[in-house]
Amino acid sequence: MGTKCSRVFLAGLFFLLVFRVLNSYNVITRVTISCGRRAIVERIEEEIVESLGYRAHNRLLDVGFGAGSYLSAASKAGWNASGIEVSKPAFEQARKAGLDVFCGQLLEAHYPENYFDVVLAVEVLEHLPRPRELVREISRILRPCGLFWRRPRIARGYHIV
Repeated sequence: MGTKCSRVFLAGLFFLLVFRVLNSYNVITRVTISCGRRAIVERIEEEIVESLGYRAHNRLLDVGFGAGSYLSAASKAGWNASGIEVSKPAFEQARKAGLDVFCGQLLEAHYPENYFDVVLAVEVLEHLPRPRELVREISRILRPCGLFWRRPRIARGYHIV
């Protein structure tokens, strides 16, 4: 039997240090969550599957996609998945992986009204000085009865149970 992980802790300072030294989200993922990676990927895939009931036009947007885990899982589940990220290294990494991504702010992307079935904002709003602006734009680009999936960063680390 392999090692079973029930909790994974990612310290913010450690993440920043590793990122600055290695400048790669793929390497950070391997270094920081090597033990729990499979469990995290499986949970992300489960969460994406839960959003399938909202699929009308098959369009999903991940705002602040970071390492691209949700984008990859959504693409794997058959979504026409797009992502927006302000981090140039994260954008470059996702683009090299073949993901449909935009580098910049959501308002700069100029998506059409009522365009997306699902919009994800995982651990994004709490980092913004004016989150209402982002929520207004998400409301504009999300189709009626679409899903706005926001998950705040609840604790200092990620807990996989």
